[in-house]
Amino acid sequence: MSLTNRLSVLFLSMLAIVICGFSSTLYLLTRHYLLQQAARQVAGASNVIGIVAESGPDGVEWELGVANSNLDSQLFEGRIAWLVVDHMGAAIEQSNAIFQSVELNQRLLDIPKSLTPAAFDSSGRSWIAFRQEVSSPISSGGSKSVEVKRIADHGEVKLFYPALSIVVALDVSGVYSNLRRFGSVLAILSLTIWLTALLLSRVVCHRALLPLRNMAQSAVQIDAENLSNQRLPHIDSKDELAMLTTSFNELLDRLQISFERQRTFVGEASHQLRTPLTAILGQIEVAMRRERSIPEYRETLQTVHRRTIHLNKIVESLLFLAQTDSDAAKPRIECLELTLWLPNYIESWSGHERFGSIQLESHVDEGCEVRAQSIMLAESLNVLIDNAIKYSPANTTVAIRLCRVDGTPQVQVLSRGHAISPEDERRLFEPFFRSETIRTLGIPGLGLGLSLAKRLTSAFNATLSFSRQPDAANCFVIAFQNH
Repeated sequence: MSLTNRLSVLFLSMLAIVICGFSSTLYLLTRHYLLQQAARQVAGASNVIGIVAESGPDGVEWELGVANSNLDSQLFEGRIAWLVVDHMGAAIEQSNAIFQSVELNQRLLDIPKSLTPAAFDSSGRSWIAFRQEVSSPISSGGSKSVEVKRIADHGEVKLFYPALSIVVALDVSGVYSNLRRFGSVLAILSLTIWLTALLLSRVVCHRALLPLRNMAQSAVQIDAENLSNQRLPHIDSKDELAMLTTSFNELLDRLQISFERQRTFVGEASHQLRTPLTAILGQIEVAMRRERSIPEYRETLQTVHRRTIHLNKIVESLLFLAQTDSDAAKPRIECLELTLWLPNYIESWSGHERFGSIQLESHVDEGCEVRAQSIMLAESLNVLIDNAIKYSPANTTVAIRLCRVDGTPQVQVLSRGHAISPEDERRLFEPFFRSETIRTLGIPGLGLGLSLAKRLTSAFNATLSFSRQPDAANCFVIAFQNH
């Protein structure tokens, strides 16, 4: 499923839930309101009828024919069914509604006395009914007398009872009919909104994801061969897609630099490996053309041995640099007291012809303990000191300085060799890099020493950097992060 379809399904599902919840809530609130209004009307009609029943010492007086006239004045005609029942359960008077029936009267008689209206269905209609009791003082005395009939002076008939029950029912069929129509309107309106959102969501999602689709199409065309010429299209909006495009293009820039370094590394490695191999093969072929004397064979073997040692160093350096951090074995970190370790290390150079040019300077007043790996630290310093001796005049000194800068222990190797240009400084630690000045002077070297030293120092969480001192001295700094 495409991202457009997934977003559309998610949006439409959420919209369906919201619409159904809103419509159901609106329908239930409307139904509750209308039925509450009907219940109030039932209670009002019951009160209107209850006015006719007057409780006195002779019992509850009921005037025939008055209730209908009162309801007519209250505009309940045609919607109210009512029934008055005496204490013996016999009907005294009922409404004149055209829908009055024996079934309805029976249902009215079955309505219990309650503070809340009751709902029921009868004669194909829906009703809400309310029952109230009207009693007199003689009802509490347990009187079993029947009604007393009395005729007033102006001809009105008045009846007296110990107690009366008044049951009023309101026809709410119209309310339920309106609710059904309202529910149908809500359903149709909700479906219309959902279908409209279905069409619009496809268009909106398609347009919103168009930059992402263009990015995917551009990314398909990118490979290692045309990495320098292909980038994702720029997006002017300041949103997540623009951030993604910028981040991906920056990643491609870093990959391009990495690939270019890899090509340079492979080319330089091929050249460095081919040169000693060619020399070795040449020496062997010359020696095999004719019989040689023992001194000549010895000289040839010495040359081959020297070339082989040179080739072995190249191979070991390349294998070490080709290892990733995950492939390389974790070094065993140890605590080194540099004020004691450095003098012992300098003694390892005692057999070198320029041992007298190496000077140890300590600018710390107390112990300087760091966490490092002694063998890797020694190899790194070997590279730096060897370079300092190789590229500096014979009458100059090479200083090994122990100091603290902003609380960070440092070992600095200073020499007064050939000046390094700012352009060359940026490439000092690249494999096989050698400046044009050094190549012109013909000083031998592989260009791998500083790369190896930087990799070795990073293995025990130290940093190797270059800086130029105010007195024009070249300074390589090993800074220890764990101390």
